[in-house]
Amino acid sequence: MNPGLPLRAALREAESPLDLSQLALDSNDFCLFGMEPRYQLEVSQLDDTWRRLQAQMHPDRFVQSDDASARRAMQWSMRINQAYQRLRDPVSRAAYLCELRGVAMEGHRANLPPAFLMQQMEWREALAQAGSSHEVEALEAEVRKAVSSLTSQLRSQLDDRSDLTQGAAEAAQTVQRLMFLSKFQQDIDRKMDALQI
Repeated sequence: MNPGLPLRAALREAESPLDLSQLALDSNDFCLFGMEPRYQLEVSQLDDTWRRLQAQMHPDRFVQSDDASARRAMQWSMRINQAYQRLRDPVSRAAYLCELRGVAMEGHRANLPPAFLMQQMEWREALAQAGSSHEVEALEAEVRKAVSSLTSQLRSQLDDRSDLTQGAAEAAQTVQRLMFLSKFQQDIDRKMDALQI
């Protein structure tokens, strides 16, 4: 590509699955990547599209362009990275889908089932009392199993329901549980590191 080309001409010249010149910076992440808004997606397709979009819009390609084109390329590059990070992470992707379907995640923070909260307290107590890497690994396996189960629930709630809003409302609680478990997995990792010192 000629580095002096204006932004729109550069977009048309680059090989990409999308014509970004037809999209706004505030387009939803799935549109930006040319994907259907679903929880389950092909990560390899997401990665490939991200690489192509970044190659197309990387600010270094516009260093000799006018200031407006260079600034716009920087904005697009940041927007592409933001969308990629959100879609690449399964929990963030699920939360984003809930929001797109009109279910605010904030309203679901305090509505976690008591049984789930009790399980969290038991796991945290077990982690605090764990004195060996074997005990921590056993706890980690239990948490991974719970994450896998919740991830399957998300697929059903977000992709298989005919009423997308109802599915998103159910998925919002599942997302909250996964957020708790994600933080707990970080605690497990810290405990394992401390035991190996």
